[in-house]
Amino acid sequence: MAPSEPGATPEPGARTIIRRKLAPPVVGDRLVRRDRLTGRIHALLGRANVLAVYAAAGSGKTTAVAMALQDLDRPVAWLSLDGTEAAAGRLLLYTEAAVAPHAPEARGAATDALAAGILIGEAAGLLAESLHGTGLVLVCDNAERIAGSDEALTVLSALARYAPADVGIILLSRTALPLDTGSTGELTRVAELTGPDLAFDLDEAAEALSLAGRPASEAAEAIRVTGGWAAGILFADGAVADAPHRFRDYLSTHVLSGLSEPERRFLVYTSLLDEVTVDDALALGCGRTAFGACAAFRCAGGTAAGGAGRSRSGRPDVRIGRWRQCATDARHARGERCHLGGVGRAALR
Repeated sequence: MAPSEPGATPEPGARTIIRRKLAPPVVGDRLVRRDRLTGRIHALLGRANVLAVYAAAGSGKTTAVAMALQDLDRPVAWLSLDGTEAAAGRLLLYTEAAVAPHAPEARGAATDALAAGILIGEAAGLLAESLHGTGLVLVCDNAERIAGSDEALTVLSALARYAPADVGIILLSRTALPLDTGSTGELTRVAELTGPDLAFDLDEAAEALSLAGRPASEAAEAIRVTGGWAAGILFADGAVADAPHRFRDYLSTHVLSGLSEPERRFLVYTSLLDEVTVDDALALGCGRTAFGACAAFRCAGGTAAGGAGRSRSGRPDVRIGRWRQCATDARHARGERCHLGGVGRAALR
């Protein structure tokens, strides 16, 4: 990976951007080397222009991509989004600033087009075409923060549609992005990695636990209760014994805050149970949200140990492991109370 030079001369307009957003993440030495995942990312970039990495908070998206790009002999431009780029003009300005050190023709490609009255999508297309011959990989991290902006999605769609064959675009997001890449034939230009692809396997979990000073023999149990969710393994009980609030704070900030009220209520109510099935969720008063919420938390790191089984009603039996204590802690941190009214004792088995 060849990031932009830190001592490079600032471009015109540099005072209107926060340059920290253009800095790639620093990959530390005490991290699990995930060679299988690095190989998968390299292979996908080799056959597709756009790689969309969709997974919940704490899945290790940013770290996995940063590590993979370290071993890739291509220049890399990194843009960390914070939501202010929902304004399409700002997104184009930041994207242009990110790629300019590697692509001289990109300087002014989008901003000059906008100044000339050219539409947002075409300005983004001109910026994408200016990258021809560079072999650049552009990473847009935290893309879920602009997912609610139609104009920002127009920019991302145009970049994906018009990126030259030798240019790669990686979008990291907690939610899927409805990109418009053009005709059906263009769908092959987009590849995806999702939560299950990012989940730790047994060997990776064992190495992660060893680096955290915990017995590698606990790896199988950690995988069982977390489904391989990176944050679940790294923040498991013994890993934060000196600071037990860390996981609670992480969940509250990065997981609970991004959920709808029915999904939060589902997690709070079912935190009373050691195992959660759809039948249990319905009995606890979660109503019709139980099915969608169960699926959401399975994607967010909840264990689906019995995912292929069936409950007494014949519905899928979704089980959630260590989330119970996590949700209880997070509920207390948020000052929430659980009012279950007349819920039957039969549900609490």
